[in-house]
Amino acid sequence: YNTCAVVGNSGVLLGSQCGAEIDSMDYVIRIDLPAIKGYEKDVGKRTSMVLFN
Repeated sequence: YNTCAVVGNSGVLLGSQCGAEIDSMDYVIRIDLPAIKGYEKDVGKRTSMVLFN
């Protein structure tokens, strides 16, 4: 993979409009599987791997 996004669940992305950039990454890692539905414009839709802490 050439690009990767690591997305947590802190809420810091709310209102960021980063969803398209996150989804454009080759691999998307989500930490603790945060809520995605309804927040796609901010956090993206894609998930390649989920890590739980």
